[in-house]
Amino acid sequence: MGVAVVWGTEFFRHARVCGLCLAPDARLAFVGLLDGSVFAVSVASGAVVRTAASGACHKGDVVGLAVQHDTLYTAGGDGTVHAWHASSGRVVWRY
Repeated sequence: MGVAVVWGTEFFRHARVCGLCLAPDARLAFVGLLDGSVFAVSVASGAVVRTAASGACHKGDVVGLAVQHDTLYTAGGDGTVHAWHASSGRVVWRY
């Protein structure tokens, strides 16, 4: 049986979330916003662990997120796809 976690942080209460996916170990959730930002969030606490600020990620909304092994893939409304090292936040490649 799973456990539901509800985040009550003020930040995400006012953010325009458009995508979310979990890391394979379920310790981090990756959240994409309409402004193109991507956040790594602790599932246990709801605290933001890392961020790729608006403009540093996609120009416009994040339309998709997926994780495979230790790589986070994000797709933006600007037509770009980025691969990130999920545990460090380092960009691996952009297309």
